[in-house]
Amino acid sequence: MKQTIHKLVALALMLGTSAAAFGDGLLGQNYFGAGLGYARVSVPGPNWDGYGVGALLNQNLMANDSYGVDLTGEAAILRVTGGGDRFRSTALTVGANAFTMVNDLKPFVGVFTGWSFNSIRGLDSTDGWLYGFNFGLEIPFEGFTVTPVFTWTRDQDAKESLWSAGIQGHYWFSETMGLGLSYSASEGPNRVQAVTALLTVRY
Repeated sequence: MKQTIHKLVALALMLGTSAAAFGDGLLGQNYFGAGLGYARVSVPGPNWDGYGVGALLNQNLMANDSYGVDLTGEAAILRVTGGGDRFRSTALTVGANAFTMVNDLKPFVGVFTGWSFNSIRGLDSTDGWLYGFNFGLEIPFEGFTVTPVFTWTRDQDAKESLWSAGIQGHYWFSETMGLGLSYSASEGPNRVQAVTALLTVRY
């Protein structure tokens, strides 16, 4: 059961708004983000389906023509049901992303840590420390950016680690407002998938 919980905790992070002042992308920007997503966990028997919401603050610490560093804070809430069970997870994380410029491309690497609070109806609640890292590449297309990203998450309570891969598209439709859409999927036989819509506000 703890392995299932770990996968669902990772899903809560995938349903958050994580994305990786350069151009039109998200890296190097100061912004708030809010996300709403759909989730599915493919397990033996009935699949688990549900929804999640997330909020993100991205604060640029430094940026020039060659490199930059962002700090991030994120909160995500997930609720899924399946096989008569109901699972809820809340994850709070902080992290940092470092990026550089290679022509118009922005490769980046990030680290994060935080805490998750989890409950399954009829069973004891669990909570614990989590941490991980990610890396990816922000690719610009005249105002629109596409960002493939790979993430490794470790849940200390479940003593389990998980890889996931995702891709996000984002577009700034005004000086301060933007929209994004992302898809993420985990490794393993019990596959975790999430689709998230994102609204961003620059400040």
